Amino acid sequence: MIQSNSPFAVVTGVSGRIGYALAERCAASGFDLLIASDDSGAVAAAERLRDHGVGVDPVQVELDTADGADELCDIVRVLGRPIDALVISAGRLPAAAFLNQDFEPLAEALDTSVVGPLRLTHRIGRAMRDRGQGRILIAGAAAINSVGGRAVVCGTNAFLAGFALSLREELAQSGVSVTCLLPQARRGITDESLGRIQAAVDAKLGFEAMMRGELGLTPATAAAIAQAAGYGVEATRPLDVATGTLS
Repeated sequence: MIQSNSPFAVVTGVSGRIGYALAERCAASGFDLLIASDDSGAVAAAERLRDHGVGVDPVQVELDTADGADELCDIVRVLGRPIDALVISAGRLPAAAFLNQDFEPLAEALDTSVVGPLRLTHRIGRAMRDRGQGRILIAGAAAINSVGGRAVVCGTNAFLAGFALSLREELAQSGVSVTCLLPQARRGITDESLGRIQAAVDAKLGFEAMMRGELGLTPATAAAIAQAAGYGVEATRPLDVATGTLS
């Protein structure tokens, strides 16, 4: 990657619709990119993203393991650029009835969708906090509302949303913002082109919320998560659902 004064973003999960759409939104806004996927899709994605006139480095890495996170962070160190935005979209969970699935494959998928994002956020988030600047966007895979046959997906995204809300509060005075994108679950979209269009719409909303430094969740969703987590119980510290912080 050519060194430049452009902002720099790390985007994971670019083989998926949402991950690629978020990377494209970053590229269109002038971010140089380090993009990652657990398959060869990052290389193909890089070719298309370079059409936006930005630098793009692809890497194939398993981010559900500590070694994979180390590898990605080592590449960041070699590039020698501070990360302005960390965009995580690495979750792949099967849409099937929970009790009809074998548990071990589910556990492996949860390592990708939960442990991986936490590990990467922990490592890169620390550097952002120390620098006093940065944006973190965590993207789930489905709506927070319960959808039949997607119990694990919805439960995982509920966790990611609660994590983002709490981390945002922890970092409120640090100069680092945290945004959560929960794309709406839509049954019946099997056409690839329609899926890409919907992903682009969701990515636009999430990216714009990130750039504004907003939480990104709807007020109703944020309030429900806050209540479940115990936020807003004290009348002296109600949750501001617009900003995702405790006043």
